[in-house]
Formats: sequence, structure tokens, C-alpha cells
Amino acid sequence: MSSCPACGTQNPDVAQACAACGAGLPKALQLEALALGSVLYHGAYRLGRVLGRGGFTITYMASDVALRRPVGVAELFPYFCTRVDGKVVAGPGSGEGWGECKLRFQGGAMLQARAAHPGIPRVFTYFEESNTAFVVMELFRGQTLEGVLEERESVLEADALNWIRQAGEALHALHQVNVLHRDCKPANLLLNSEGRVVLCDFSNAAEFATGAETEMFCCLTPGYAPMEQYCQRARFGPPVDIYALGASLYHLLTGCVPVAATDRLNGVSLIAPSSLNPRISKSTNDAIMWAMETRVPSRPQNIPEFLLAFEGVADCSAVAKQAAPPVGEESKK
Repeated sequence: MSSCPACGTQNPDVAQACAACGAGLPKALQLEALALGSVLYHGAYRLGRVLGRGGFTITYMASDVALRRPVGVAELFPYFCTRVDGKVVAGPGSGEGWGECKLRFQGGAMLQARAAHPGIPRVFTYFEESNTAFVVMELFRGQTLEGVLEERESVLEADALNWIRQAGEALHALHQVNVLHRDCKPANLLLNSEGRVVLCDFSNAAEFATGAETEMFCCLTPGYAPMEQYCQRARFGPPVDIYALGASLYHLLTGCVPVAATDRLNGVSLIAPSSLNPRISKSTNDAIMWAMETRVPSRPQNIPEFLLAFEGVADCSAVAKQAAPPVGEESKK
């Protein structure tokens, strides 16, 4: 099965476009990648093979010609784009306008560069050409956790907790400089050759102000995004990424993408991960359910608090009692 980069729907591997939203699928979009050996930025960078394809970017292995070192290059190439005579052309799905899309991509690179952490690739430069934009960054070789899941269906709890702890520490470094990743999921978590988890794809990253309402571009992956992320203006903060981190752990341990937050709002229950995988410990099960509470105040408010819950240090059961009321109850108040 192939996951749609736009809406997350699973489609058969042979499909060229998503059955739900019509977006091109990764294997089909791979044909749109720049050719092996292409040169960029006046010959400064030479492209190698494609490393990955997200909803908004194509990432390549590349070579810094002058410094003779390997680098990673992310090209802004959303699912609604095509390549005509070597230039990227945005289709009707660009919505806000192609210029604004490039500005957001540049902003994501600037926010990525703000945090220094081993789990966040260093940004070297940003440039525009061929009517699109590129970010050159530190190269990490490895496999995404989504790729690991495709091979194993689910993973051992000890491995999953180790990987999620590392991802959490990288997210916490972002939060310390008031940045949200906003798209944490197994497809954006790379397990490198040394066993370190690296946070990838900052195209949806945004700055937040603690306790204040902020306007953000609405872009998300169903199953990993909390309900507030469907809003364009809200009091966004670390609980956005904590929900996604909990959902990623849920997926790793059960092999299932959690039910979308919008479906939960309409009365569909989130099945406890231990019901799908009885081998999951109670502390891990409770920590996941805590992170994925529908109401923001009922979730952990920072990453360290969430990570402590794996050890049963945080009282998840007490927080669970404050869970959101049944659908429709809040509107009666």
C-alpha cells in the first residue's frame, strides 16, 4: 500500500493517484524528480538518488562540489506541481499562491536552523531556481520509521520507546526556541546508520507564542494531527507535537494509523493500543492515551512530562479523569 502525501489515505501500490483526494502518489511522483547528476546553484551541487518524497518536498542525496562532501537537498515540489521544460509549475491546489508557498518553505528552513540538536539536520543554505526553492542540509543516511513498519508491521516496545524518546528530545529542542514541527509521523522520522532518530521535513514548521493565539497555515496528516491543528487560528503550543508523537508511537506498536481527530470528534472511539497489541505495557499504553487526549489541557504540556510517563512517573490516570466530555456535551454547557 502507498500512503497519500496529501491526505494520508492508503492506496494500492499500482495506483497513480489517491482515490480519496486525487493527489499524485509517491511512486508516480517519483517520475517528477530531477535526473541523477543534475547540477544546481551554478554548479555548486550535484544531485544523486532520491532519498524520500513527502507531500511538499523531494529530498535528494547530493554532493557539495567545492567542499567535496555529501549533503542532503530538499526541493519544494508539492503534490499539486508539475515540471515543464525544467521549471516547476504550480497547479490549482496551491491555494495561497506559489510565492507564498515558497516563502513558507524558506521560513521552515529558517526555523529548522534555529535549533541546534543532533536529531535535527543542520541547514547550510537556501536558494531559488527553476521557479522553485531548495534547502541544502546535513545528510543522514538511513531508513524512515515508516519504512521500518513496512518491513515489520509493528516493532518491539523497547525499540519504539527508544526511537520516540530520541524524536521527543529533538522536538523539545524546537519547542525551546518556540518552534512547532507540526508533522511528526513515522514517515518524517529517520533512523540513521548509527541508530539515531533524526527529525525530517520542516516544510510545515511554524513559530508559536506561549499562551497567545497564533495564525498558522492549515496543513496536516490525518491520524497524527490533533483537532486544534485543523484550525487556522488557535493557541498552538507543544501539545500539538505531543499528540503527533503519541500517535507515532501508537502506529509503531500496533501497525495501525490512529483514527483521525475529526472522526473522534464525531463519536468514533480511539481504540487503546493495548487492545490491538496486548504485549504493550500499561505505562506505555496510558502514556499514549494521555498524549492523544482530544482536549489540549488534558495532554502533557511539554515533552519531558510525556517521556516520564513511559516510566509511570507521571500520573496519567489522574489526567485521564479530566478527559473531554462525550461529543455534544460541551455544547450543552
